[in-house]
Amino acid sequence: MFALSENLYQIPSHLILNDNQKKELRSLTANAFVHLEWNNKSQEDAYQFLKIHNLLLEDLKQDSRWKTRYSDKKKGLYILQCSCGSDMKLKSSLTRKNRQMYAFVGCLAFAKIKKDKDNNYVALDGYLEHLDACINSKPQQPPPLHINETVKIIAINMLKAQVHPAAILEDNMKFIELNLGGNVLIDNE
Repeated sequence: MFALSENLYQIPSHLILNDNQKKELRSLTANAFVHLEWNNKSQEDAYQFLKIHNLLLEDLKQDSRWKTRYSDKKKGLYILQCSCGSDMKLKSSLTRKNRQMYAFVGCLAFAKIKKDKDNNYVALDGYLEHLDACINSKPQQPPPLHINETVKIIAINMLKAQVHPAAILEDNMKFIELNLGGNVLIDNE
């Protein structure tokens, strides 16, 4: 076995990795990385593999461990990184609050997914082994709640009219039940 040289496998620059993580990825052997290709006839295989690894782009949710670090829909290229491996201290911003769902534990998992113009999965390259600390970690904060826009406007207007919050809550629950079928979230809106 030989160590993977940087020339053989280029680690995507869009990943948020510290120097130690980069060094660890470069020291991995070639067989530690996954490279798969699919054609139109093997889309079911692609879906099954991606679903097992929670990498189906259509199913990624805000509370998913996988975070999109780069996407180019024209090229059909998507780079995902495990959020437990995203060293957000490297991306410190004074204007934006860190919204990382999972604590950083140095996980190296990432995936580069390619789709064709017909939205079929074509290829996957990456390292899919999560650390035990990553697998066992729990979300450290809840995902942001996106309230239905109509419900939000009604509540704001009632607050401006100095209606008691309990009455607003009761009114909103009635509106949601009657007009939205009990769904507070509709199309993530």
